[in-house]
Amino acid sequence: MYGKIGAVSARFLIIALMLGAPFVAAEEGPQTALDKALQAAWDDPEHQLEYYNVFLNSQILIPTVDRPETTGVRLAGDDETISPVIIESEGVQYLMLFDTEERLADWARRPMGFAGVPGHAIVRTMKPDFYWLLNVGTDYTKRFVPEEISWLKSEIVALDE
Repeated sequence: MYGKIGAVSARFLIIALMLGAPFVAAEEGPQTALDKALQAAWDDPEHQLEYYNVFLNSQILIPTVDRPETTGVRLAGDDETISPVIIESEGVQYLMLFDTEERLADWARRPMGFAGVPGHAIVRTMKPDFYWLLNVGTDYTKRFVPEEISWLKSEIVALDE
């Protein structure tokens, strides 16, 4: 259904808890790399795997329930966890994801803590119990369904072997 994903670049799992600190997002003009890849996949389903590769190798922001006490960037400890914002709509629970701090701020409409994590780390660590909504409120909103998330997880596991 989804095909095979190519090699995911090796990156260290870095979680940055931030509030109002500058964050370097991978933007290219008015569209991000994820926007362009998603548009290409919408235009031609043959580009769907390219979209997944871009997602897996992009820095993704996860809004968190807890706000940091101080503004800044830090690495999470080995046993540290985050409490992501989960939104429920019509009985479906969604993990909110964004590819830029500006998009997260536009959605939240208030100061909010968040964790910056590579897409492949989200796939590795999050169970497919929720739907994921990427860039909600934009022209490039992507909804990931649990079956799709499970497939991505299986592809990542296969690459790790």
